[in-house]
Amino acid sequence: MDAAEHNQGLAFDSQAALDRAWTDRVYDGLMAGSLTVDLQSSDGVETVLFSGACPRCGGFMEFRQVLSAAALSAGKPGGAPGGQSVTTGERVAFVAWCLCGHPHDGCPASGPVGCGAAFTVELRK
Repeated sequence: MDAAEHNQGLAFDSQAALDRAWTDRVYDGLMAGSLTVDLQSSDGVETVLFSGACPRCGGFMEFRQVLSAAALSAGKPGGAPGGQSVTTGERVAFVAWCLCGHPHDGCPASGPVGCGAAFTVELRK
């Protein structure tokens, strides 16, 4: 899906976060090149930027996740409160969620603004 196909009428669904289908769609999007993951390093802090269309609502989103242990110990892991990453050797896995910025019907007043979809992204460093 591209931003032109953003389904803004789709209601927020916290149960959508539990659906493995979003992770599968992210994998397909990464393989097709419609979603990107960019590993970045600056001043000893490693981050990853995930961007593209949300696998549920289709809205364009960017999700930044802090990977380095020094940054994680600073108290603000991830692109938003509660984000976590796991690094095992050269593999990194993190959970991202829709940050399309559209307040889908039922979206909580506090926290990330999106459709509620969450998905796992795994990459090699």
